[in-house]
Amino acid sequence: ETSGIALTIVHSTSEVTFGDNVTVTGNLTIGGTTSFGDFDITNVGSIALDTITNDGTDITLDSSADIVIDAAGGNIEFKDAGTLQLSLDMDGTAGVQIIKLGVDTDDLVFQQYDGNEVVRIADDRRLYFYDKGGEYIVSNGTDMTIVSGSDINLTATSDVNVPSNVGMTFGNDGEKIEGDGTDLTIAGNNINLTAVA
Repeated sequence: ETSGIALTIVHSTSEVTFGDNVTVTGNLTIGGTTSFGDFDITNVGSIALDTITNDGTDITLDSSADIVIDAAGGNIEFKDAGTLQLSLDMDGTAGVQIIKLGVDTDDLVFQQYDGNEVVRIADDRRLYFYDKGGEYIVSNGTDMTIVSGSDINLTATSDVNVPSNVGMTFGNDGEKIEGDGTDLTIAGNNINLTAVA
């Protein structure tokens, strides 16, 4: 038993093995590589480190409460074999949280549990629904376009309101329906009303 003095254990040819529990009440500094032999590390208050490298298997973070990721630099990066795939920028712009893809031409896809695609934010700056097919919303900074491979259905439990003095145009804008809050104007070359009953 020693107290108040430095203790050095040196073995130049092999390992030093402890066959029982080792309790360290102060600081433990390790200058070389540390291997825990696939045993668990338990009851750890905090670990100060730079990199966690596994041995070819999965790394599991399992907590009885929350798992908190706190990055003072403001960025959290997700990589695949060293290649940046996705990043979270939490302090680059005041009041904005940025989700950014790391590979050009990649799309951001949201799927259901069964793998079916729900929404795709594509590299062409279009918001696709169902899949990257015929239905999407796109804007050029001035006009917004809603594109459908077939019908566009408006389902409302009340009215569909178009503001006053905003018209609905058809074709090349030669035909127009517009209301001013009092009168309704239908404009066109020929206006044909055809009843089927």
